[in-house]
Amino acid sequence: MTFDPRLLDALENAAVNRWTGEAWRVVVGATEPLKANMRGARWNPPGQETLYCSLEEETAIKEIEYLLSREPVQIRKKRVLNGLRISLSRIVVLEKGDELSSQGISRTDLLGDPFTSSQLLGEAVHWLGIPGLIVPSARSDAQNLIVFPECMGPDDVIEILSSYDYSVDDE
Repeated sequence: MTFDPRLLDALENAAVNRWTGEAWRVVVGATEPLKANMRGARWNPPGQETLYCSLEEETAIKEIEYLLSREPVQIRKKRVLNGLRISLSRIVVLEKGDELSSQGISRTDLLGDPFTSSQLLGEAVHWLGIPGLIVPSARSDAQNLIVFPECMGPDDVIEILSSYDYSVDDE
């Protein structure tokens, strides 16, 4: 993949050193809490390892429930909400989603369907070797944290702090 050098420069300028904080991630059934998505989604093309997390517990639940609601058959498996402590050596921060408007990428492009712009952006961050990306959620006013495990170095850490089951009947 060839990236526009101006986009790469803009991403480098949006990157900060050392981000540490808590995030939440929901998995379905017996899925391991830190199993990366390889199928492709909003921020990763198929084949690129990606962990989807949210900076707010409620947003993590909204994100997975929206995803599952799009399945042709209702999924009734348990959901497990995992609290994580994450420390990344570098991270691109796009809190509002309009930080790349000078590159012709709007918040609407990043949060809409199809995922063309957001996948390109995630792929570019991954190509730069930056292990994380903070982006706005399409489901709430909160932010999501996207982690690229293949880009994590020895100083980057993801620790599971808590896990609890919930079901759709709990809501």
